[in-house]
Amino acid sequence: MLQRIALPLLSVLVIGPTAALAQPAALEAPAIPAPAVTKVLPADIAGVLLLNTTKDNWGTLNRFNPLPFELSGPGFLPFLPAGTNFSADVQPWVGEWAAVALMIPQPPAEGELPNFADSTLTVASVTDVEGVNAYVAKVRETQAEPPIEREYNGITILEWPAQEPPVLEEPVEEPLPDLPEPLPEEELPAPTPSPEGEQSPPATNPPQSLSFFSRFLPSSTLPLPLARFLPAQNNQIAVGSEPVEVPEPTPPIPAPPGRAGLAIAVLPGYFATATAGKAIEQFIDAQAGIKPLAETAKFQRTLKHPQFSTSLMVGYSNIAAAAQIVPIGSLPTPPEGSPPVPLPSGEMLTAVLKTLAETYDTLEGFVWVQPEGIRAQSAAYYTTPNPENATEITSNADEILAKIPASTYMLGSSRNFQKQWSRMVTLYGEEGESFLDIVRDGIRNATGLDLEEDIISWMDGEFSLFFFPSAQGLFPQVAPAFKLGMGLMIQTSDRPAAERMLNRLEESITRSSGGNVSITRREGSFPLTSWETPMPGKAPQSIFAYRWTDDNTLILTTGSGPMSLLTPEPSQPLTNAYTFQTATQPFPRPNEGYFYLNWGATLSFIYTVFPLDNSNSSRLIKQGLGMIRSFSASNSATPEKEQSDILFVIAPVK
Repeated sequence: MLQRIALPLLSVLVIGPTAALAQPAALEAPAIPAPAVTKVLPADIAGVLLLNTTKDNWGTLNRFNPLPFELSGPGFLPFLPAGTNFSADVQPWVGEWAAVALMIPQPPAEGELPNFADSTLTVASVTDVEGVNAYVAKVRETQAEPPIEREYNGITILEWPAQEPPVLEEPVEEPLPDLPEPLPEEELPAPTPSPEGEQSPPATNPPQSLSFFSRFLPSSTLPLPLARFLPAQNNQIAVGSEPVEVPEPTPPIPAPPGRAGLAIAVLPGYFATATAGKAIEQFIDAQAGIKPLAETAKFQRTLKHPQFSTSLMVGYSNIAAAAQIVPIGSLPTPPEGSPPVPLPSGEMLTAVLKTLAETYDTLEGFVWVQPEGIRAQSAAYYTTPNPENATEITSNADEILAKIPASTYMLGSSRNFQKQWSRMVTLYGEEGESFLDIVRDGIRNATGLDLEEDIISWMDGEFSLFFFPSAQGLFPQVAPAFKLGMGLMIQTSDRPAAERMLNRLEESITRSSGGNVSITRREGSFPLTSWETPMPGKAPQSIFAYRWTDDNTLILTTGSGPMSLLTPEPSQPLTNAYTFQTATQPFPRPNEGYFYLNWGATLSFIYTVFPLDNSNSSRLIKQGLGMIRSFSASNSATPEKEQSDILFVIAPVK
C-alpha cells in the first residue's frame, strides 16, 4: 500500500499513480523504433518524461473537446521562453517526441537538498535546422536584453540569468495630526435643532469602548482610528467643530514578478532548453562515451508497451539512479525547539527510498486516449520476481460490491488489509517505528484499542469504504442539507475477534460519553446494533450502526437510517450500474480492488449543498465539469511487477 505513495518520490517525472515492478527476462527487439531523443539521453538518467508532439496523437482528444478550436499538440514544452506559440514556432521543426529529463544532480552539501535546476532540461529532436535557427533568432529578439553567449565543448549556449523580484521598501504611514484637547462637558456646543418638520434621529448609546471618541465625534461617525482607512469627503474628518486633514492611506504597491532563468542551445540534430546553463552543460558532457537510454534493456521493455506509440506522455525512471538524488543524511533537519510534528523523519524517508531502490528497478507510466476517455497506467518492476505479492485469484472476488448501492457517490475497495499493513511496516523499517507509534498511540488514546492486535488482525478479507445518498443518519442530523451516508464493509475469517473489538469499543464509548451514547440491540429478521444519542424534543437518534450480513461480512454505517438502504441488500447493486461498469471494465483482472467516483452524481450532491448562481461563469463551470462522467483507479500485481490504472470517462462532444 505505501509503495504506491512512496514510489513517486523516486520518479519525479513519471506520469500517473504509482505502482511497482520486475526483473527483465531476455528481451526481443522493441516493437517500435526508439524515439530519437532517447538516443542522446544517458542510460543512468534518474527520470524522463516523453511528450508526444504530433497532431495524430493529440487529435484523438478532439472527440471530447468542447472548445471552438482543435487540439493538435501539447501546446507547450517545459522551459521554453514565455510568449512561444508552440504550433507556429516549434511544431514545424520539432521531432515526434520531446523529453523533459532529470539527470543525477551533483551531491549536495551536508544538510542541503540537490539543485534540481542544474540537472533538469528539455531536449527535442530537430527535423528542420532552418526552422529551429529561426526560432532561436526570434527568442533573441523578444528577450528584454541580449543573452550571455558562450561556447561549451563546441556548442553555443545562450543564457539569460534569472532575475529576482526587486525588494520594495515598506510604505511609511504618516502620523495622525495632533488633536485638540477635549472640551469640558459644560463647554461642548449645544446640538443644532432640526429644521421644522424634520425629526431628529433617535439617540444611540455608544459602546463603552467608544466612549472616549464620543467626546469628539457625532454619534453618526466612526471612531477616529478607523477614519484613516475609509474614504472621507475632502479628505477631512470633524474633530469637535474643527475640520482636520487626514492623510490618505498609502496603497500597497504590488511587487513586480521575478523572471526565471533561460538557457538554450542547438546541438547537431537536437534542441535543448533549461532554466540554467549548467543543465545543458551536464547534458553535453553526458554525450562523451554515452550509453544511450534507447539501448538499455529496461527502457526497451517500456518501448514494447502496446500503447507506447499512441501515448500522449510516457514516463520512465531508473529507481536506483533516482534514489541517489536524496542520499541518506542529506535531508535538512528541523531547527531545535521546533514542536513535534507527526510526520516521517528525514532518516525514515531516506531509509524508505533505500528500501524501494533495493526492491524495484524501474518505473514507467503512460497516458493515452481510448474510446471511453483518458487512460493512465504506471508499473514498477521488481529487481527480482516476487510471486508472494502477486494478486490472488479468488472465487469470490468483488463479492461485496453486490451489497453496495448503485447510487454510490464514491468508494474505495481492496482486500486483506492485514497483509497490506504488514508490508507497510516492513517498508518503513526500524527508522519508521517512531512514526507508526504515533498512529498506534492515537488509536489507543481515542478508543483504548490496540491497532494491530484488536483491529487489523481480523481484517483479512475484502473491504470497502463507500458514500451514498441518505436523508437519515449522522450527517443529516449535523447539517440537514448534507444528505449523505457512509458505510464500511469488511469480510473476515475471524468473526469472534471482530466481535470482541466491537464490544470493547462500545464499552469505551459508553464510558467516555458520560451516558450520552446508548447502545441499542434490535432483533428481527436483520438484527443490528445502533449507537444512539438523545435529541431535544425528539426520539434518540442513531449515529452509528452495524450488522452481520452473513457469518463473515460486517457492515458499519453512520446510523440505522443509512443501514436500512443496505438491508437486506440494495434494490439496485453497484455491480449492475452502467456508470460503474464503464469505469472499471477496462481494468485488468484479477486486481486488488477499485477507487470509484461517480462524478455526475457527486457534482449534483455538491451543487445541492453549495449551490452556484446563474451567472455565465457558473454555467461554464457546470458545463466543463459536467463532461466528466466518472473517475476510477485500480491496482494489480504479477510476480514481475505492480501496476496501477486510472480512467477518466468523458462524455464525447455532441
